[in-house]
Amino acid sequence: MHDDVELASKVRPGTTVHGRAEVIRFIEAEVAPNLYEAAAEVYTPLDDERVIVEGRVRWIDDERVIRDDPVIWAVEFRDERLLRFLATRTTLEAETALGRPAESEAARG
Repeated sequence: MHDDVELASKVRPGTTVHGRAEVIRFIEAEVAPNLYEAAAEVYTPLDDERVIVEGRVRWIDDERVIRDDPVIWAVEFRDERLLRFLATRTTLEAETALGRPAESEAARG
């Protein structure tokens, strides 16, 4: 994990955490106790450092209801370490968070 890591959680919507120590604390305190399973189904690389991952997450919400939700993660690496892991609602939102791939910008022209 990169020292400047950023995480936006599906399990705690609206929460974005910055920095290695805070992300570790957040995962241990907020995510791990509420997460049953995260499954990646489709990987769409944008380049060597950015990928969009489509999948599902099973988790327990604040009312203690078990949820099974689709999720799209915008994932970015720097220096071969995780820099950004952002839960988004759509592929377009993930692309926007990561910056559109160069070929999409050229096609819009």
